[in-house]
Amino acid sequence: GSWKKVRSDSELYSILALGQELKKSMEEICLMTQDEFYYWIAYFKVKAEKEKLHNGRSATKYKT
Repeated sequence: GSWKKVRSDSELYSILALGQELKKSMEEICLMTQDEFYYWIAYFKVKAEKEKLHNGRSATKYKT
């Protein structure tokens, strides 16, 4: 069903995730240029990495 398709199709998952983050429909996401789509995906990956690094530093900063 739909659940399996979303789970197995990384591009569909990315469209849905980006739509959720930008509060846009699947149709609006699909109307983006390919470059814009990939830049948004890259941006959120970099953001997640930076947050992970920041959270890791915060956790070690307060260890006693």
